[in-house]
Amino acid sequence: MNAENMMNLSLTGHFSPLGRLPFVSHRLSQQGSVRDEPGFLATVVGQLVDGGLPATAADSGKLYPWEHLPLVLAVDRDRVLVQNRGDGQPPEPLNLAAHYGLQAEHWHDYAATDSHHTAYLVFAGVLALDDGDAPVLALTGDFEYFLDLGHQPLNLQGFDQQEQSVADVLAAQTGGQWELIRDYAAYGYEGSGLAFAWGQPLAAVASLANWHGSHKFDPATGEPTLSIRAGWARVTQSGRELFPRTDPAVITVVTAEVGGEEKILLGQARAWGAGLFSTFAGFVEGGESLEDAVMREVWEENGGRVVGMAYLGSQPWPFPRSLMCGYIAVIDNPEQVKADGAEIETIRWFTRQELIAAYTHQEVQLPGRSSISRRLIEHWLGKAL
Repeated sequence: MNAENMMNLSLTGHFSPLGRLPFVSHRLSQQGSVRDEPGFLATVVGQLVDGGLPATAADSGKLYPWEHLPLVLAVDRDRVLVQNRGDGQPPEPLNLAAHYGLQAEHWHDYAATDSHHTAYLVFAGVLALDDGDAPVLALTGDFEYFLDLGHQPLNLQGFDQQEQSVADVLAAQTGGQWELIRDYAAYGYEGSGLAFAWGQPLAAVASLANWHGSHKFDPATGEPTLSIRAGWARVTQSGRELFPRTDPAVITVVTAEVGGEEKILLGQARAWGAGLFSTFAGFVEGGESLEDAVMREVWEENGGRVVGMAYLGSQPWPFPRSLMCGYIAVIDNPEQVKADGAEIETIRWFTRQELIAAYTHQEVQLPGRSSISRRLIEHWLGKAL
């Protein structure tokens, strides 16, 4: 690839025929080298609670290279607190720092110590704004410790005398609502705008929150682990470090010439219920290449014999920790395919016109707009549905 093409890619952000997908960044990320520096979290917290950015960029040094103050999200397991913007605009993750006074002493106490049993404060990444970038912190619990929620002790008695959680109180006091992060990705489907820009920080915090919850002990030794590096690693007492894991998976559009026409093969899994058809997917096994995984998964799920394939793009899917690698594949035995009867219950061939008609008349449902599966299908169709 020559320098001119590389420049074009950097300007458009379209690294694949699928273009930009929800949860996929279009800016070069340099946050990894920054967040690993000693004192990084304390510096970010200091900017947040001690009166703002320094007078000049040089004053901030390498620990705070951003133009805007930090934003603070409320994350409750796999949900993020959002607020409606009106005028038909997608909701936006709510910035807690704009709604609450921050318990400065508690923030400093947390940031002063690099290791914590529970990762309550996680660096989620950077939000790319039109006039610069802003670091994003995710508050994942202990809300009443970090935020000034007012009434003490906190009244958790909700309507009709039903007990509510502190997360419920946050939503009520701010006028916001909790939304599943995987559902929020649908707002970034067009690949531009603020809803799209939120994709990478939300994907990161969803992945990290799941990982911290399942790795409080070292799976190799059973030792307790502590969160370090602003939530991006854990460590045992003996010094063994653990890092977030990503599981590669392949997801494939299967095509063939059937009866003289190009068709797409879609499957309906037992777990989805009747009517929902999608592409074929599965995890990459040990010692297996992505291409081998495509051939194996297609063969296992529908008996198709892959004779050609092309890679189209990828999407992080942090529920809990997948990286979906998208392919289009051609098989040479379309008359012999059949559902495996275990994972896939029904398969069906469609021409482009047949799929559009079936979808329009609600005869079939397709994957949600936030998934790479939907983008793969629409890439084959040549149009968005």
